[in-house]
Amino acid sequence: MKEMYYVFKEDGALQLYEFIVLFGMMVLLLSQIPSMHSLRHFNMVSIMLCFGYSSCAFAGSLIAGFSEDPPPRDYRIFGTQMTKTFGIFTAICVIVTSYSNPLVVEIQASLAAPARQKMVRGLTVCYGVALATFVPVAVAGYWAFGNIVQGVILLNFFEPGKFLLVPRWLFVLANVFACTQLVIYTVLHLHPTFERLEVMTTDSKLGKFCPRNVVARLFARAFFVVVSTLLAAMLPFFVEFSAFMGAVGYTPICLLLPILFYNIIFKPSARTITFWINYLLISGSLIVMILGTISSLRNIINQATTYRLFANV
Repeated sequence: MKEMYYVFKEDGALQLYEFIVLFGMMVLLLSQIPSMHSLRHFNMVSIMLCFGYSSCAFAGSLIAGFSEDPPPRDYRIFGTQMTKTFGIFTAICVIVTSYSNPLVVEIQASLAAPARQKMVRGLTVCYGVALATFVPVAVAGYWAFGNIVQGVILLNFFEPGKFLLVPRWLFVLANVFACTQLVIYTVLHLHPTFERLEVMTTDSKLGKFCPRNVVARLFARAFFVVVSTLLAAMLPFFVEFSAFMGAVGYTPICLLLPILFYNIIFKPSARTITFWINYLLISGSLIVMILGTISSLRNIINQATTYRLFANV
């Protein structure tokens, strides 16, 4: 939202925290959707938007790379060995967070039989979309910008008062897709939390739409979104917090726990290759979780010593 604003008004006075508040207001409105089942439509829109902004980012990287005055390219990775190692695990955790939408599919598939077939189909689509959108953008973006590529690649296309490397319409379209996708992504990931909040705040003996439960749901969800928006505006370290959430939340939920539960429930023999592959994956996920948590916290602390509250980064 901020980038689109500066494309049309380079000397604009609005700051990042104001756009975060506007974003929070959109999430606040959509967070009142009553049930997770309604989110299946959001997941489909999310897939379409993902293809949309990934296509724009891929095309923009090619346009910038083949332009008459391309950005300087240096493919070396600078920093100490510790910084490089922590950077790897931070990146892995950001990827886990960015592509953890299958979590919603897994939850929905387990609600009605036949769960296995629906889950396999849903996850196949989700991971197919993840590969089809991530790999081309990663390759083209790194080719075009080298080690100066940003965590959000659209930031490489434009800097107010200095350059715009792609057509304005392409840059605006990519940001519209990305912003809308982030709203949907946020709503999708908030709903499991909302479901848990409603267990504590609503009366299951009454109907979902009775006045008492409607008011409780409205205030519980609104309070959660408002507090989250305030924290986001105060500490706008999006990539660092995405990495932290990936490390402590989505890595265990999406990678570690499903395999661990499989071993606990089905008890494969230690003589089978399945047993050892599963525990190898569990060990790898545990390492990613621990080192990812350390690296993301390290980055957050470093950022916090540099920026003030409500920083206009």
